[in-house]
Amino acid sequence: MAWKIKHTVVHAILESAKHTYPDEFIALLGGNNKEQTITELVILPAIFGSEHAELRTDLLPFNANTVGSIHSHPGYSNRPSPEDLDTFAELGPIHLIVCEPFTEHNMAAYDQNGRKIQLQIVSEIQQK
Repeated sequence: MAWKIKHTVVHAILESAKHTYPDEFIALLGGNNKEQTITELVILPAIFGSEHAELRTDLLPFNANTVGSIHSHPGYSNRPSPEDLDTFAELGPIHLIVCEPFTEHNMAAYDQNGRKIQLQIVSEIQQK
């Protein structure tokens, strides 16, 4: 089963990546792990740099239903770096990387071990 992400979340991710370029953008993904759905972008205070980005996960609300992370690469590769893989292991089962030119076709999804997984963009997600 492929993870599903709301189109509005994808739009917010792409706009955020474009606006922080040439620095990396980073945020968390909110949703439902059991249903494998992503329904929101969780923005926390962060440091955006040209070669890295760092989240203040200590400020994550207790009730946040986070399922993973999203970050951008200011270049043409959406493959995870060794540092990305360390982050993946800490932040949930799904992680997205988007690279230039920051379109949905340049976004890749990975599991917490860095294996590429399928991601389906949908207009709506029915909550059970």
